Amino acid sequence: MKKAVLLIFLFSPLVYSQTSGGVIGGQNLTMDKQVLGVVLNKRILPHLSGGVGYLGLIENFDKGIIMTNYQINFFNFSIGSGMGIPVVKNKKIFPFLIATYKPFKKQSLRIFINLSNDRQVVGFMYPLFKTKKMLKY
Repeated sequence: MKKAVLLIFLFSPLVYSQTSGGVIGGQNLTMDKQVLGVVLNKRILPHLSGGVGYLGLIENFDKGIIMTNYQINFFNFSIGSGMGIPVVKNKKIFPFLIATYKPFKKQSLRIFINLSNDRQVVGFMYPLFKTKKMLKY
């Protein structure tokens, strides 16, 4: 099921929209450990975007979480929600809230807060690439 969610998101009609991919890093405040991950975001509508990413602890990166989300964008601020899909067996899918803020106009760096029942993560997102043109087949 995890692979199906990822494939549906990546190969849906959303491939025609603006896409950005990057890295994320931060601090898990509930466990007091650092996290690292990768993220792929797509602009669906002018004020709506969706994303999929992988986030894991630096010590156990292979036992992370696949995260899918949708966000509503207001100027330099965005807020949304999503589902976290643990890679480890016997763990349940969980909902989360996410908020991001872009403090600098000319820099793509974003500050994010990710909140769920059992974890709070604060960190930074930095895009490594952006596509602005529509893809054609």
